[in-house]
Amino acid sequence: MIRKTGAGITLDIGHATVSHSVESQGYKFEDFALPNADRVFNAHIYHVERDGRHLPPENLSDLCERLTILSYLPCEWWVLELREGESFRATHAIVKEFIERRPAMLPPDHWGIL
Repeated sequence: MIRKTGAGITLDIGHATVSHSVESQGYKFEDFALPNADRVFNAHIYHVERDGRHLPPENLSDLCERLTILSYLPCEWWVLELREGESFRATHAIVKEFIERRPAMLPPDHWGIL
């Protein structure tokens, strides 16, 4: 549908991580992001979704790989999608840490982006 319509994508990184396709090890997170990398314009940021709740990351390693992939895409709008204030603040602090520390960037071809 994306290829046929040219629609943009909102990538929900918490939902994608716990999808049956990923949890059964049939796919990886980047399998959702990279086939249409030029169409990912925004993302919903949180660690995982369990029982209908968006859970915050416990530390940077929970989000680092996914945020690194997003940083290579034309995705410039990240929505911290958490309802509780404490969860939002914790996620904000970790995203801020990612931006400030910016892990050594792997070349885009490592992710298959180029």
